[in-house]
Amino acid sequence: MTNNRNAFTFIEALITLAIFTVMIASIYSMFLLSQRAWASYAENIMPKNELRRLVISLTQDLREARNIFIVKDKNAIQLTFKLDSVGDVKISFTRNELGVGDVVRQNYNQERILAYKITGLNFIYPTDQEIIIEATSGLTKKFSIKQKIALRAQTGLFLQSAHEKIN
Repeated sequence: MTNNRNAFTFIEALITLAIFTVMIASIYSMFLLSQRAWASYAENIMPKNELRRLVISLTQDLREARNIFIVKDKNAIQLTFKLDSVGDVKISFTRNELGVGDVVRQNYNQERILAYKITGLNFIYPTDQEIIIEATSGLTKKFSIKQKIALRAQTGLFLQSAHEKIN
């Protein structure tokens, strides 16, 4: 007796189900691995990048700054100064109820966010020729950066080189 059925047997269906289950499990494990990698990136790399971006942007502005004025509060700090190229500039940071805030740069009617989710910002102005930036970021892991900036606009070297360009 010959049996020419074109139907699946129970064993073939079980093998197909096993292969499909292995494929779904591997896809799910790749998804979980990528989710953990993103969480690690968001917790470790992004706060450091925000701090670097903030310090680089502030350094560029503050090197040429004149008439620096700092106002500090419990949850806020505001730095105002004058740049020859754009006029009055205001850098502000306000910490919200979650303990984080954005650092915002304003001049004229332009507003730009320099860094997101910063947990602390401080400016120290020990002399007329330098300013120190201290910034922290990260909620679970704290990252800090401290940068001393020489104020070229206040030093004789800057004034001399500016005078030479004019003449």
